Amino acid sequence: MKTIVLILCMGLGSLFHVNAQNRVDLTVAYSQTNQRYEVYAIPSFNTGSFWLGSSQITVVLPAAVADAPLSVSSVGGGTWSDASQVFAPSSQSASDFHAIATTGNGSMLLSFEAGK
Repeated sequence: MKTIVLILCMGLGSLFHVNAQNRVDLTVAYSQTNQRYEVYAIPSFNTGSFWLGSSQITVVLPAAVADAPLSVSSVGGGTWSDASQVFAPSSQSASDFHAIATTGNGSMLLSFEAGK
């Protein structure tokens, strides 16, 4: 099974104070070198430090993938896990949905630097 690695994450709840022109680009890409999917968050703005709050990304996979939670390794972005799975729902039976989430727990201090 391929592993999802969370390289950098964002605290959505902590970002509500930024204006609408600021954005965070999320990228999910497969690394052939590391044999895993990697998730990156790259902001268009700078922040001071903030505590990571509850956050989630959803990964959609083909239904042909084994019906099991994904193996998630967290790197530099708090503790993340495959918190919820929906396998081939009747409304979209060709896909499985995995909610990769963190509770934040106020244990991860983050800061954003534009473009990094």
